[in-house]
Amino acid sequence: MATEKITLYDSERSVLVEAYVSPEDAERAATDIVFATQLLKSIENEEPSTTINTDMNDDCNNYDPNDNFIGEETLNETGETQIQLIETQENEASLYRWSPPCVLLLLETYRSMEGTLKSGKLPQKKVWESIAQKLIEKGYHVTGGQCSSKLRSLKKTYKSIKDYNNKSGNDKRSWQFFEIMEEIFAKKAWCNPVAVASSSGLSSKQLESNNSMEESDGGCSSKSNKNTITYLLGKRLKQREEHEQFKMKRHEERMEMDKKLLQVLEKLADK
Repeated sequence: MATEKITLYDSERSVLVEAYVSPEDAERAATDIVFATQLLKSIENEEPSTTINTDMNDDCNNYDPNDNFIGEETLNETGETQIQLIETQENEASLYRWSPPCVLLLLETYRSMEGTLKSGKLPQKKVWESIAQKLIEKGYHVTGGQCSSKLRSLKKTYKSIKDYNNKSGNDKRSWQFFEIMEEIFAKKAWCNPVAVASSSGLSSKQLESNNSMEESDGGCSSKSNKNTITYLLGKRLKQREEHEQFKMKRHEERMEMDKKLLQVLEKLADK
């Protein structure tokens, strides 16, 4: 029987494991991570001296994929950052080629189970496994860790495009998943624009800039503010005075016109 040599990566020990399998199994292992995992477990059973851990779902055990923003670092019980864990998840997701229909199904499934994820009633890992199962039922062989990691990647892309489009002067960028991502995440705090309108009509960036300028001016800022207030009050009083003068002038003109009209009427009455 013909065999083909394949190489599997043991992420736990960072080693490559070689095996000889049928050409059909080799081709399937190259595209199906679940099947590749099963092969690796089979090799473990055949070679007891080699300890291999291939349960990639365990990578998501301590990671909450619903953090407000994907760039935040969390600490585990030993105090070490989980950046390496996140990279492992992203590498795992890269092993699966996500087609547009598969991504849309992932987003729709996530939307339907978002409440369960946030409720905390079930472990995050279990919920993501349920999401993965929904995709598997439609013929997409993915794991919970892959779904979690793919969503994180989609969030990054969505946030990047949204921030770019919010900047004035930029040409709008489009993305095939932008609309559905907007429906799901537009109201989330982590995707709000940096500068937001305030009651005074200024943006928060402008206010911060103004505050910085005032602080840099030191003692001059207070004096400048007083001068500005005095100027505005004086201007307002002058405008009111001019308005009163204009009203008085219009009244005098109207009285003059009424007087002339009365004179004309008297002349007509005498005839």
